[in-house]
Amino acid sequence: MNHISEVVRNAVRELYELDIDVTIERPDAQFGDVATNVAMQLAKPLGTSPRVIAEALAEKLRSNDIFREVSVAGPGFINLRLIDTELLALAQSPVARLLADKHIVVEYSCPNAFKELHTGHLYQTVFGDILCRILESAGAQVSRTSFGGDVGLHVAKCLWGMVATLEGENLERLNDIEATPFARAYWISQCYVRGAGAYEDDELAKSAIDELNTKIYGFHANEDHETPLAQIYWTTRQWSYDYFDAFYDMIKVDHMRYYPESSTMPTGMRVVSEQLAKGNLEQSEGAVVFVGDESKHLHTRVFVTSKGLPTYETKDIGVIWME
Repeated sequence: MNHISEVVRNAVRELYELDIDVTIERPDAQFGDVATNVAMQLAKPLGTSPRVIAEALAEKLRSNDIFREVSVAGPGFINLRLIDTELLALAQSPVARLLADKHIVVEYSCPNAFKELHTGHLYQTVFGDILCRILESAGAQVSRTSFGGDVGLHVAKCLWGMVATLEGENLERLNDIEATPFARAYWISQCYVRGAGAYEDDELAKSAIDELNTKIYGFHANEDHETPLAQIYWTTRQWSYDYFDAFYDMIKVDHMRYYPESSTMPTGMRVVSEQLAKGNLEQSEGAVVFVGDESKHLHTRVFVTSKGLPTYETKDIGVIWME
């Protein structure tokens, strides 16, 4: 910033033979990278309109190769846009390392296993990576994290669709699927679409998927890696993770620590149990809920269902405590 100030100060000297302190400020991004009101400081000693002074200074500054755009706004503000190398120098200057003693956790991307990624994931992943790079350039220690569902109703719908597509719990038939991350992800998504449709249209399928939802939680609770259905689950869950890695490699962003909901669930359930004992949560018809107050914009939320299964809120609490 001192360098930019000196460039403007030299322009004032050359045009008006005056030596004046130049203040450089950050305007709203729509106006420029930096700005100065030096023309208004010069108006009185020069006896001239600040707008006229600003236009003359702007023309002078346009010949300097550190600026890619110089414009005048309002009564005489000079807005400056810098070339990329100057912006990089500002970002990497010692003054910019204001976060050197900070440890910052950034959660982003957050894809669910057993589903294909969509445009929202692309945006969030790229934006999150940009944010982490900026924080790191300011000296912060950044923990990149991601959180997604590997248990829950969407998984049950997908696994039901897999069994229907494989015509039973036929683990060997998974070998017929093209062994690339994106091909496997597409196959998984088609199975999810099939299961989701059946859940809406077929009462028998809906009942079977609800039972399957409970069974999937049991794969984790009982450490079941041996039954045929559990093997299909663990195999295709890994396919999802391989797909995430291939996606991050393709768009060239740094990988992050992934917290699957199955890993955050125990911590979340412990916290919910503690809050229930303190009276901050209540039991209602077999479920554990927070009873909200709409007048205070606090909504009623379910944390554990009547079947004893944690909701997203409970798993999300778990990842907050773990991060």
